[in-house]
Amino acid sequence: MPKHKQKANKWGGGSKRVESALHNAFYDAAADQVDAAAQAQTVREPSPIQRVSIGGHGGSGGGGTLFIGALATASSRERLAKNGITAVVNCCGSRNKFAGDGIVYLDFDISDFHYGAREVLSSPHAVLGFFREFFAFCDRELARGGTNLLVHCRAGAHRAGAAGVAYLMYRRAKQKGEEPWSSEDAIAFVQSRRPRVDPYHGRPSAHGREPVLADLLKGLERALSLDGGSSSRREAGCGVVELPDYGLSESEEEGSDAVECGVEEEEDM
Repeated sequence: MPKHKQKANKWGGGSKRVESALHNAFYDAAADQVDAAAQAQTVREPSPIQRVSIGGHGGSGGGGTLFIGALATASSRERLAKNGITAVVNCCGSRNKFAGDGIVYLDFDISDFHYGAREVLSSPHAVLGFFREFFAFCDRELARGGTNLLVHCRAGAHRAGAAGVAYLMYRRAKQKGEEPWSSEDAIAFVQSRRPRVDPYHGRPSAHGREPVLADLLKGLERALSLDGGSSSRREAGCGVVELPDYGLSESEEEGSDAVECGVEEEEDM
């Protein structure tokens, strides 16, 4: 069982499966609204968000493009092949249609956050621990070279949108000499490439509401920026927070470690 699933079970107790179904049903209903609103628009699916260059395996430079998309793309061999996608992060619990057939998958149910929001946001260690396996998978697959990666949920708006934003925030914090992104800046950047991304779920104000995925991103922002982003060690009142390349060994970090901010050409699908 994936580590983030184990943590979710700890937070959610015996009712975790019921709560998981309810939260995913909530996001799926919201996805129906997103899809309906998009019908009158020219929808580009999936959306190439950013090219990520990471020191590759064996010390060679590697990298690929991070895509955010919908279940329709994850279920289409043609769309995956056309965009060179060979790794997929599934954020909605759907069937991994091409598992064992040339596509590598990670199941990352980011809605697990709702079961233990207070505990997840209790410390930088807890926030980074929530994302650890997701960051490791993305680092490892993008470092291979020639691998593009899709993060998807039902509509590619809320769950996959928040996960994609989180990964770019993490990579930005890894760049030497760069200030970490605020969650607001990272969200705006991703929305400039995929406007339907909405981790606020239409509720930007924190007053009098349940936590939303944007609150998780704000917690990640605090965890990544505790010492201004100038070091891989983040000083915190609770101790030192390590920010490693989760998916790479020390020998594999020698190559490029940059996030290229140019806009890539999108393809109508």
